[in-house]
Parts: sequence; structure tokens; C-alpha cells
Amino acid sequence: MMCLRTFTNLQWAVRALSINHDGSLIAMASEDTFIDICNTETGERIDKIDVKYAINTIAWHRSHNLLAYAGDEKDRDDYDVGSVKIYGYRNRDL
Repeated sequence: MMCLRTFTNLQWAVRALSINHDGSLIAMASEDTFIDICNTETGERIDKIDVKYAINTIAWHRSHNLLAYAGDEKDRDDYDVGSVKIYGYRNRDL
């Protein structure tokens, strides 16, 4: 086994990552306030999802470029919300 690529856009340690159904995209999350989506072949950032909280889990749909994620989201009274969000990614070049 050997390292093929290194992705360095996150400032904090990776908490969650997921590779999409065809292996072309990797989504990574940490305590940063964004989810980083990169091309697995080039390492190039494809998209960035801005969030307001640390992300604990992410998962791509098994056959579509839909990404589900959840994290440390709080309401205005600082209580845990616990919601799951879905992000649909479309790119004709992939």
C-alpha cells in the first residue's frame, strides 16, 4: 500500500469522509466550517459547502451525487438540533 494523493484543504483533523458511487468525488469534513469536495484523480477542489458548525458524519447516496451530512448544529438557545441536510451536486464534466 502506498499514498496516491494527499488532500490538504482542511485545517482541522478529518472527522468524516465519503467517496461517491463512481469514485470520482471525495467529500471531507472536520471542525472547519465547510465540507470540501474534491476530484479523486486530480485532488482539485470541485466544491465547498459552507456550514456553521463542525460536521460529524457525511455519506454519498449509493447511485446519485447526493451528499447527506450532520454535525454539531445548535439552535439560537444553544441546544443541539440534530438535523440531517442533503446536498445535491451536479457537474456534467464528471
